[in-house]
Amino acid sequence: LDQLTPATKGSNKQFIVGATYNFGVAYAGLTYIENKSNLGAKTKPLIASVTVPFGAARIGAQLAQIKSGSAKANSYALLGEYDLSKRTELYAIYSGCKNKGLACTSDGNNGAASVALLASNKSSSTFGLGVKHKF
Repeated sequence: LDQLTPATKGSNKQFIVGATYNFGVAYAGLTYIENKSNLGAKTKPLIASVTVPFGAARIGAQLAQIKSGSAKANSYALLGEYDLSKRTELYAIYSGCKNKGLACTSDGNNGAASVALLASNKSSSTFGLGVKHKF
């Protein structure tokens, strides 16, 4: 992907490759990303995930590491979902991040703006409960 940044009139480039596989008892996924900003900064996230369905419920886990030079950040997430109906589900998630010189967030998303970024060599975790309805 090549994204034009209006403020600097530069171009950000992103390469993404990923795969998932249904093992019958679980789904597994692996994604590799390379980001290059118009200022020359490069980051390389690697994300692995597994989801195990059983009946109306699913449990899942995700591990991610993002690197930029010698700096890195590690994040994880554990998820449980339960279908109340065809369009409504309950979910619970526990996620965290360990910052080793590279910005990350406590919601498990490296570089996301939804949660305050952590200072270097800090860690945080988040717990959430919710209901999701599909319209």
